[in-house]
Amino acid sequence: MIKAFVVDNDRLRLVDDLLANSETIVWADLFNPTKEEEATIESWLGVAIPTREEMEEIEISSRLYVEDGAYFMTATLPAQTEVDDPLMSPVTFVLAGTRLITVRYH
Repeated sequence: MIKAFVVDNDRLRLVDDLLANSETIVWADLFNPTKEEEATIESWLGVAIPTREEMEEIEISSRLYVEDGAYFMTATLPAQTEVDDPLMSPVTFVLAGTRLITVRYH
């Protein structure tokens, strides 16, 4: 699923149509993205979105890198925090120009 946001009156506003708003989107959140959704974002930004496997296998020393002019950072953050033992899961942040992309699978 992709949730995309634009700035509207100094606030983030969710938009329904990624392609119609592609010039003004400042943040796209990818949650369990399909291959088609990944391809849409990759085509839009011109950068490769890391897969779940790549995010889980990344070594601590490689969690911050630059590729194709975009900055990537992967952090391990708690997910499902409403339980006593929250799941720790990788989240990747991509800064491509003036756009932020977040990628998460949990």
